[in-house]
Amino acid sequence: DGQITGHPSPNPSTMNARTRFAAALAAALCVSLAPQARAFSSSAALPAVLRRARPQSCSMNAGVPGEGRRGFLLGAAAAAFAVAGDVRGVSAATSCDVFPGCDVNGVKRVPTPKASPDALIQAGDPLPSGAAFPTDAQTRVVQEAIKAFDAKDLTRAESLFTEGIQTWESLQRPADERSELYKMRGNVRVDLKRFKEAETDYDRVLALMSNGEKPDGTARYMEYPDAFVQRGLAREGLADWQGAVADYSQAIKLWGGGRGEGINPFVMTYRANALARTGRYEEALPDYRAAERLFLQGRDEERALDARANAALALYQTGEVDSALRIMREIVRRRQGYTDMHVALAAVYWGQGQQGAAESEWEFACNNISTGCRQYKDMNWVVTVRRWPPALAKQLANFLGKA
Repeated sequence: DGQITGHPSPNPSTMNARTRFAAALAAALCVSLAPQARAFSSSAALPAVLRRARPQSCSMNAGVPGEGRRGFLLGAAAAAFAVAGDVRGVSAATSCDVFPGCDVNGVKRVPTPKASPDALIQAGDPLPSGAAFPTDAQTRVVQEAIKAFDAKDLTRAESLFTEGIQTWESLQRPADERSELYKMRGNVRVDLKRFKEAETDYDRVLALMSNGEKPDGTARYMEYPDAFVQRGLAREGLADWQGAVADYSQAIKLWGGGRGEGINPFVMTYRANALARTGRYEEALPDYRAAERLFLQGRDEERALDARANAALALYQTGEVDSALRIMREIVRRRQGYTDMHVALAAVYWGQGQQGAAESEWEFACNNISTGCRQYKDMNWVVTVRRWPPALAKQLANFLGKA
């Protein structure tokens, strides 16, 4: 719109949404993040990079107040999603420019008062006294780490992130930048299934975000609850189900609590799964139901169906067999290729003595669905990966053994 042409340092507070988006895309390309935009945008690192990386060649106005700065940085997120080819992410980010409380790619942004721009979720920590800027070579180490992570070269990614962390610590970079590096290394270590080391990284992230909770108990910025979610996932890898429940509950509290608007439905599902692993199926059911409702509100019918299927399994474990059966049948009517529910029906029917019905459901799963039923012949996978409840897993084992 003519507002940024030839202007190296645009003022986002005067831009409209289209111009902010164009400026943000230029900035993202300027700091050479195009190949790894997805990793930065999903980890909320992109705003920090746009504020500080390569200041000599990408002059960004770091003092933009209030809504203008928030809109500019959301435009940056939209640019990253665009480069990554994530159309839904672009749509969500550009919509958030107008609606400050909406979701960006499944992560609920924490609404903040206009009168406190320093409390905005994208507002970075000030440069500490004595802090130095990284050199181009040091910045490239982090960029290469992200590339390696995106390419699933996990061992190299971990090594490079470790080098980056050591550099950022020695340069006394702000806490928000260092916490992002620890979080990204933690994510790598989760993928490497080195969960204890990942948990240690997330502990460090939370220590660096010690000011992340506002007096009213909600999050000061969105990275804070996200760190609890990431640590919860690492604790699941350690089979620390109680610890995982505690972390997911803390994240939900920081988003405002309850099971309604503002809560990430994926995290609601994570907590329900962890509760189920501790045998607390009655407590898991409200979370599954809330996740289904929230997914439907977000027009994600596939994930809503998954939450409903999990609720059916939990209902079976609590003894509500008729309710569980009703939901299982409803799901396979709506989506015939839902293997899990066909196999579940086979197990339930076998336990009820309906051998013909059981065999029919099993044969349909094995022969009429592209994914087949091979995984369900492995009871260890059914229990530890798919996480079927004990009562239903026992019925499936009986069916497979034709007991």
